[in-house]
Amino acid sequence: MKEDTDKIKVKIASKSKSGSAVSISIIADYLNTLQTIMYISGDYLEGNKYRTGGNFPNSVKKRCDLVVNNLNYGSFEAIIGLSDSQTSLPFPDFPEKGTIGKRALKMTEEIIKISSGQDEIASNIFDILPDEFRVHKCLQALDTIWPDEKSEFTLDVGFNEYRIKLDPVRKPIIQQAIKKKPEKYQGKVTGRLIDIRVDRKRRCIIDTPDGEVNCNYEQDLQDVIFHNLTKLVTISGMIEQEKNKYTIEITDKTALQPTDSLLISEVDFGEGNINKLTHPLKILVEYEDESESYIISNEEFKLLAIVPNLKEGIEEISEELIVLYKEYVNEDVSNLTESAIQLREQLLKLFGEVS
Repeated sequence: MKEDTDKIKVKIASKSKSGSAVSISIIADYLNTLQTIMYISGDYLEGNKYRTGGNFPNSVKKRCDLVVNNLNYGSFEAIIGLSDSQTSLPFPDFPEKGTIGKRALKMTEEIIKISSGQDEIASNIFDILPDEFRVHKCLQALDTIWPDEKSEFTLDVGFNEYRIKLDPVRKPIIQQAIKKKPEKYQGKVTGRLIDIRVDRKRRCIIDTPDGEVNCNYEQDLQDVIFHNLTKLVTISGMIEQEKNKYTIEITDKTALQPTDSLLISEVDFGEGNINKLTHPLKILVEYEDESESYIISNEEFKLLAIVPNLKEGIEEISEELIVLYKEYVNEDVSNLTESAIQLREQLLKLFGEVS
């Protein structure tokens, strides 16, 4: 019989001969660290932007929540698995690669393997999780539970037949890796190309929903940049972040693609309630030179905003969507007209809820 591959075996045992009881706080920290790395991995695999704070989207939590299936209180041994069946979730998974939850589980395994046995920890994790900020968060989480030479307990984690002992000699290596300040991640920015410099610095500026982003480009791409000046584009590349300023590197023509719209994939209702949409909501963008303002809209939900920049525009559109949700989804159906009920159904479908 094939062993279930979607499980993690964890064990915390006392080093003393008397077998001291394991503190609940130690158990909680250990399990919380595994859950944190799962969330970070799932958030990346969903294609979400890195978030400096706040909560993870509800879809990430649903896909990557871990639950304890079997528990042995002797020392502390447990088998942990995914809580969700991994079906009927926003943004279809890729069957050939496995669901988001299963892929996050595999990524968690690889992160712990690298941390337990390789010297260049951060760079090797970056190979599978190309985001220095997320790598840094994973290592910080591991450092909180990784035992040192004075620890009273041993910690093991197992993935299928592969069992990893969290060796105290590895803790200084992990802590050394954490000292490197995260700066870059692989990503995309979409926005309007609003300015260009053609001196030695070769830099252009993109107005995006996250504010203005600097873009460095190679000399042979100057004509491409000029051709797309004032147009809406999507640029893929390595993004560097310093405080609240972002810079993306564009190294070839294929990394810049024209577009006519922005996409909203999640809506933040506040208080940690981030809802992933069942499909990205297309937002059309026009720019009026005379008024120096954007007209951004969505026909499906009759959303409209006239704003000086895309950051304010997406914020206003998102707020309009939240207002619609509260007015139509939270309202008693008996109080709604036929057209209002249709709009309510559209909203429920967008947010992946059942009427």
